[in-house]
Amino acid sequence: MSAASALGRLKGLLSSPAVPAFVIKGGNAASAFLAAVVLARLTGAETVGHYALATATATLVGIGAVAGLDQVLVRGVAGDLRVGHSGRARATFDRIVRTVGRNGLLLALLFLVLVLSGLVAEPLGGQRSAFLAAVPGVVAAAFFRLGLGAVRAAGRALAAQALEALPSALLLLSFAALWLAGRPPSAPVAVLLFYGTWGLTSAACFALVGRDRRGWGASEPVALGPLQRAGLPLMAAGLLQAFADWFVLAAVGREVGAAEAGAFRVVAQIMLLFGMLVAVSEGWISARVAGDLRTGNVGAAWRRHRRAALATTAAALPLLLVTTLAPGWLLGSFFGPEFRVAASALVIMSFGQLANVALGPNGTMLAMNGNGREVLIISSTSTAMLAVFALLLMPRLGLEGAALAYSSSILLRKVLMAIAARRAVR
Repeated sequence: MSAASALGRLKGLLSSPAVPAFVIKGGNAASAFLAAVVLARLTGAETVGHYALATATATLVGIGAVAGLDQVLVRGVAGDLRVGHSGRARATFDRIVRTVGRNGLLLALLFLVLVLSGLVAEPLGGQRSAFLAAVPGVVAAAFFRLGLGAVRAAGRALAAQALEALPSALLLLSFAALWLAGRPPSAPVAVLLFYGTWGLTSAACFALVGRDRRGWGASEPVALGPLQRAGLPLMAAGLLQAFADWFVLAAVGREVGAAEAGAFRVVAQIMLLFGMLVAVSEGWISARVAGDLRTGNVGAAWRRHRRAALATTAAALPLLLVTTLAPGWLLGSFFGPEFRVAASALVIMSFGQLANVALGPNGTMLAMNGNGREVLIISSTSTAMLAVFALLLMPRLGLEGAALAYSSSILLRKVLMAIAARRAVR
């Protein structure tokens, strides 16, 4: 290849719209990581553990409130707009927003009752006041997911990436301000700040989509039943994946204690750096893949998939070297000496995330193709494996057992997703 040809290809790569998306995602990952560092340095492992248990639990409930309708919205609205049915897109958008709002309020009330009755916080080794602060987070979590889905469905993929990065930046600024003021936040205050950033971002998402919506056609009749039925398997799949994250953290809190849960949460935060790379590729291609598949252009959908997998793997390799070769240094230097207890868990979970990024966004391919049933079956299988392995390994291996259970479930899910996507999308 000549120098001129190589230079031309490099210019073409740098001019790709995917580059700003990865830059934004990198900023998001850095902000989230630094926010976790500041909170850890300010408060210590135990407070981080109480904060993590409360936010993970409320977010899990919020995902249930969405009921998979965020992905249904992306697939339905993006597809309708692609073929010129903006009136149907408007109706689908309106029905889904109203449904998620109702679900969120009902589940937030149920969550409040469970916390007050002592059935949620204390059995997990958590702090009741932190869980009470997380009650509004059920609604915030639901509308954060739905708002980002609405922006992507409207064809504003780059704006969605920027808005997804906003909460981490706001949270970092909030924690940094408390650090400078010499006022370490309690776990409830940290929880309120966390969900406050999601609430502000949700408002920005719907304000942006609302401007686009005014240009759509008159609303057409859309039945809610088919939308809910399409969302249920997607909800179950998303809920199972979130349950896997929550289950391991909750098991650590219950079996070992809040401080160890805080150390494990820090490892999970580092793993989110890998997860964010996957999320940016999924967020970037989801609406485009939906349009490709709606118009029968399967080859274009798979080309987007391959490019996303290669880009995320290349971006993840430097981080993988640090997390596997210097885990103790990373945890101790950034978060504090008491977090070094999770060094072995960090190594184990890093290899699980390598499979996550390398195999590509196959779940998106299945979801945008309407194969929610396959996604549900795979997610159920991997979550069952996680639960069994965690129950077997944690009593003997502690944090390392939790990490082995988590990584094994990721590997199984990604392999099965890849096989199912190849069979279904062709």
